[in-house]
Amino acid sequence: NYNNPLMTILGNVELARMQLPSGSEIGARIDAIQKAADRAAELSTLMLTYVGQSKLSFDTIELGHLVKEMSRVLKASAPHADQISAGPLPEGLYISGDSGKIGQVITDVVTNAIEATSDDTRRITLKIGRRRCDAAYFEQRVTYEPLPPGEYNYIDIEDNGMGMDPQTLEM
Repeated sequence: NYNNPLMTILGNVELARMQLPSGSEIGARIDAIQKAADRAAELSTLMLTYVGQSKLSFDTIELGHLVKEMSRVLKASAPHADQISAGPLPEGLYISGDSGKIGQVITDVVTNAIEATSDDTRRITLKIGRRRCDAAYFEQRVTYEPLPPGEYNYIDIEDNGMGMDPQTLEM
């Protein structure tokens, strides 16, 4: 039921796009509407997954491409978009996962960073890389199942906010 109005929005966005003259300034706004409706549809899928009515889709994802695309989407739709940047994005770093779900996590973390930093000094950077992780590294982090030591690809979202106070970290 939730997706039906979204499909109407997306259909009308496509019809509007077909009627736009080439190079129209409104094109960027139409793109932002489409991206927002696409994200809303992904949120619907996430909610269905959470309640067990949708399956996760595992694909091979190139992290540089994913982060570059998410950075572009966030710049088009987030407030203070000029303060969001992608750091070095080396090629050839792959993970297995659901790109929609991973994109939603990135969006949520960036949204939190935007809300937690002051407007005049805000800087948010998305980076990717590869690191060696041993048992001690995993003991310091919450994992739902034991992970073997080894090389892991990662996405890093860095902001210049104050961080959490000690009481919040204890929760």
